[in-house]
Amino acid sequence: MNIQVGIDKVAEANRFLRTLWAEFRKVCGKCAWQYTPYRDGPRNLIFLGFADIGRPEGGVGVSVTYVKKGSIRSICFTHGLDRPVDPQSDLGQLIQTTVEAARTRMASPERKAYQVTVECLDRPLWFYEGHSFRMEPKSRRRFSLSVAVAAFDKPDAETQLIPRMRQILDLLSVETNSAFWPLLRGNDERDEPLEQAPDRSGLFVDDPNWMDDYPVRERLYLLSAEGKRLLELVAEEESLGGPISTFMRACNHFHTARKYDAQVTDVLEVGKAEPTGQAGEYVIPLTVRYSRLEAAGQLGAAHAEITGTLYMSALEIASKIGGPEPTACPKCGQQQFKISQRVTDLMTRCGGENLGRFAEGYYNQRSQYLHEGVMLSDLSYAGISIPLLDPSSTSGCRAQGASPSRNLREYVGFAMRRVLKEVVGGAARQE
Repeated sequence: MNIQVGIDKVAEANRFLRTLWAEFRKVCGKCAWQYTPYRDGPRNLIFLGFADIGRPEGGVGVSVTYVKKGSIRSICFTHGLDRPVDPQSDLGQLIQTTVEAARTRMASPERKAYQVTVECLDRPLWFYEGHSFRMEPKSRRRFSLSVAVAAFDKPDAETQLIPRMRQILDLLSVETNSAFWPLLRGNDERDEPLEQAPDRSGLFVDDPNWMDDYPVRERLYLLSAEGKRLLELVAEEESLGGPISTFMRACNHFHTARKYDAQVTDVLEVGKAEPTGQAGEYVIPLTVRYSRLEAAGQLGAAHAEITGTLYMSALEIASKIGGPEPTACPKCGQQQFKISQRVTDLMTRCGGENLGRFAEGYYNQRSQYLHEGVMLSDLSYAGISIPLLDPSSTSGCRAQGASPSRNLREYVGFAMRRVLKEVVGGAARQE
């Protein structure tokens, strides 16, 4: 059974499908999937899989036909792979009614806000609020994140919420050089209360060009004005395109790198020095920040290399924004992307020649690790330095310890925040 749809834009087509699955859940009580998509190019058909809508006839195969990619000319329902559903049957009548209801309802999703609790590596965010989000600090290392989504039922809302929440946390990582996780059910590690009630004034970072340490006021992270604006766009939009989409992919690499970085550099937390009772003697308490960081750090022998790889990959992606178009090789005609040069130019533009040279050297190291298996260090440091020569290293000496992830984190974060300002400025000019 083929039902004409006639939608030629991908965003509208996906909204129709979301509405249709929600209508099946509403009418039939379920819409479970054996999701096995494939494209039949010669027939301009995409088979989605088999839907179990709780009918005695069994599951139905669902496919769509298209004129151009991302459009829906018609939607097709079959028994098995090739036996069409009879339009005059009870099942056929139900499907036609449900498709028609979806066409009517797709223009009016319901807007609801959903809240999650977020764990922070070090401290929560200041209070910030926009049209589609709200962040409010709750304790020393946790804040609540509310995101409003337009959806057609609860399962549809959840699939809208999860990627937006991930993108928001990725963006916060770039804005703060820190890491964030949704609070997992059953995680009962104690957390200290806030020293004072949160200020709702929505302050922004004092120095928009900060690089070292963290942007903090009263033990809370601050955002930049541009960061909050991009946060509003990410929370509001169903799908992001252009430079914003590219930048958010770079943010994901940065945030993932920061989480690996934490397993190397942030396992222990240094407390305040306390007197021992002996004159002039103090003890500095060290505690494990999170038990899961300690366990993860012990399992990963190459976290430093993975960290560096992902930080540089974030720069690769960010350098595409406003970067030169690839040129064709005069000999073979293949496109030349000159990624290393693009990354070096970005860092030079953001931080001067020294940052450019650092990026170029580290990019080459990263390439050796990825393509030749050359480790950035031999991890032989055991509490004492043993200087030895290594002709293959850039310094001429053997590297015993982990790669300079803190410097790398700060340099890359600084450059990413510069690109963020350019992306937000470009979006504002288009409005």
